[in-house]
Amino acid sequence: MSLVRKGKVKDIYKLDDGNLMFHFTDRISAFDVSFSNPIPRKGEVLCRFAEFWFKTLEIPSHMVKVIHPDKMIVKPMKMIPLECIVRGYYYGSIVERFNAGKHTPLKHLDQPVLASRLESPIFDPTSNAIHVHKEPRFRDDDLLDEAATQTLLHGGAVYAVEQTKIPGELPVAAVFRY
Repeated sequence: MSLVRKGKVKDIYKLDDGNLMFHFTDRISAFDVSFSNPIPRKGEVLCRFAEFWFKTLEIPSHMVKVIHPDKMIVKPMKMIPLECIVRGYYYGSIVERFNAGKHTPLKHLDQPVLASRLESPIFDPTSNAIHVHKEPRFRDDDLLDEAATQTLLHGGAVYAVEQTKIPGELPVAAVFRY
């Protein structure tokens, strides 16, 4: 087994059989920043969430099996550097883009109130390149056009957010990476 990449929250190892092992760690990352204090058992939660959604959506994926609460064996695949964010609240990078007059899925709104709940979840994809600041992606973007052919891209992400709703609650955001 050899280390392929040490990420902000996940380490990837190449196994002797050609598969990869994802080690979901307890490290914290938010807004493209890594923090020094880990959250105990966070890796287990991330691994189990991933396993749950791979099984629930019943579409082909790279998951082979979970071998430990925070470790998953996966088939190697070409990564599409795309992060599919489904937002439930007007918060985060979308506020900055909206206020700067840049393209957002909220262009139809006059002036949303900071941290206000959105009428329904919105799809707000960004790039997910390694060591590069994330940038918004749009329908006329070549990368998004390629990925948009995948069932999971839009429908799956919004479906996932809708399925995890607690009555009276809406997640701030859900992130799916491809």
